[in-house]
Amino acid sequence: MMRSDISRQHELLIKLEERYPGCVFYAAACLENIDEFDRAYDTASVAEQSVFFSPKEIGTLPDNKAHTIAYQRGLANAYFCSEPRELRSLAYERLTEVLRAHFQEVRFNRIEDSVREIRENVLELASPTMRQTQVTIEQRIRASRVQIPRTVERSAEEERVAIDILVTREIARVDLGVEVLISQPRQ
Repeated sequence: MMRSDISRQHELLIKLEERYPGCVFYAAACLENIDEFDRAYDTASVAEQSVFFSPKEIGTLPDNKAHTIAYQRGLANAYFCSEPRELRSLAYERLTEVLRAHFQEVRFNRIEDSVREIRENVLELASPTMRQTQVTIEQRIRASRVQIPRTVERSAEEERVAIDILVTREIARVDLGVEVLISQPRQ
């Protein structure tokens, strides 16, 4: 895990999980070597072969030292090693069940509304400098999207949602040190 004197990543993940219970996780691949990882990557199955942990369940880090979680594929629990205690781990199959239940919540009914809310929350957690550069980031993303030939036409609303997702992802990645993944079930 990222040391807290180097990054606020863990603290920010806990705050995000408080706003989106059951939707924010650490992900760790359960692959033993680079060859297994390469095969999983090539077949787009890294997530299916990963285990997921709740930042909130891990809790606030006790100090600025390095902290680790020990886990093994197929087990329901992992261990926070710094102050030994059990943590619940979720396999990919269980995570998909949890997330599927969230899709029933009103706040996640329309991706347009969800993405807007997530962008606002990420901006609230981001540094003042990053908040000031969001317009520049959006302009850069819009310019790069113009250069991509489209095989499927998108409505203005679909394009706005795509831009919001990309801007949110960029701000979270650069400033918060986290990846944003937004999922929506197919109609």
